[in-house]
Amino acid sequence: MPQLNTTSWFTTFIITWITMSSLLNMLMLSHEVMLPPKKLLSIKTLPWTWPWT
Repeated sequence: MPQLNTTSWFTTFIITWITMSSLLNMLMLSHEVMLPPKKLLSIKTLPWTWPWT
């Protein structure tokens, strides 16, 4: 049972990670026209990008 629980948690983690990565990639692509990727990742531009997410 412990091994099954660990496997289930790991699978959930992987699915969540892939989903989050996909969403982040979509956001990066949608913002690429307006902002350079480096600026998008900078702390100063984060508050400006939040409303768009």
